[in-house]
Amino acid sequence: MQIFAYGQTSSGKTHTILGNKTDPGLFQLVSNQLFQHVADQVDKRYLIRCSYIEIYNEKINDLLDKSNQGLTIREDIKGNVLLDAREAVVDNVDKVMENMMQGNKIRRVAATRMNERSSRSHTIFRIILESKDANQKDGPVHISYLNLMDLAGSERVSLTKAAGERLKEGANINKSLSVLGNVIRQLSEGKEFISYRDSKLTRLLSQALGGNAKSLIIGNVTLAAEEETRSTPEFAQSTKTVKNKPKVNILSATEEALQGYQNLTRDLETRLKKQAIKLEEMEKSKQEYLLEIERLKTEVSIVGRFQMGASASTRKKKIKTSYFWRLWQRIT
Repeated sequence: MQIFAYGQTSSGKTHTILGNKTDPGLFQLVSNQLFQHVADQVDKRYLIRCSYIEIYNEKINDLLDKSNQGLTIREDIKGNVLLDAREAVVDNVDKVMENMMQGNKIRRVAATRMNERSSRSHTIFRIILESKDANQKDGPVHISYLNLMDLAGSERVSLTKAAGERLKEGANINKSLSVLGNVIRQLSEGKEFISYRDSKLTRLLSQALGGNAKSLIIGNVTLAAEEETRSTPEFAQSTKTVKNKPKVNILSATEEALQGYQNLTRDLETRLKKQAIKLEEMEKSKQEYLLEIERLKTEVSIVGRFQMGASASTRKKKIKTSYFWRLWQRIT
């Protein structure tokens, strides 16, 4: 299933999806409902993972891993679209929210004339839900995907007064939204060829847009842009004519499936080792830092004693003005 907010910039899409502490958005509400459902299913076991990516200037970046930027889209032999984004294993709502907030810290936002915190990228937060019978060790696994999307808003230069980097961002945003609109139109008209590859956004969503998903579209409007306020409901209306053909995704307990879990475990173990090494390096740096402080204290003490040995007529003045003496006072 996919849920996304669509509309003009400054129309409230990000607030609709994310909300705030006093007014929870769809993200919080959906996560609460998901884990409540999991808690109620006592006869099943669940594995839940999440990923968070942004599409910025037609470049895909991993919001859960700063080092994983410029991701490449690829396809397997079955035509499934794959992306090597980090997937965090979660088991409660708090961990899902923690990953979302972590990603939002590095998501691209900027001020424009119409919006103080305008989203400069499309984001897709994906929750992957795998379930199996609790009484069957090697039974089939059902896989579900939930895409929560916060699309950057379409922009008119005459309204935003964008220039330089903001202008380039706005052009890429408008282009990808235009391609999304074309894809929806082609699907609604039953066209044989669908131009998914014209943008990174539609390429990533090709399987869902192609019919193997239920979609919920929230059209956000604002009186600040009359034409876009009219076109947003028209876009939402056209999507209602797309015929969905959702099917249950079942992964048999084959050697290929087991290899997938082994790869996930290996990836998590690798990350754990990297963090352990990083912690050791930090501890080593801390010890070196403490030794350096002690060395400086000793040197300052030596210089201080030298200063105190000066003549009585100049001692007080030198003590007050000496850099080393002030440093000694601060450390001790």
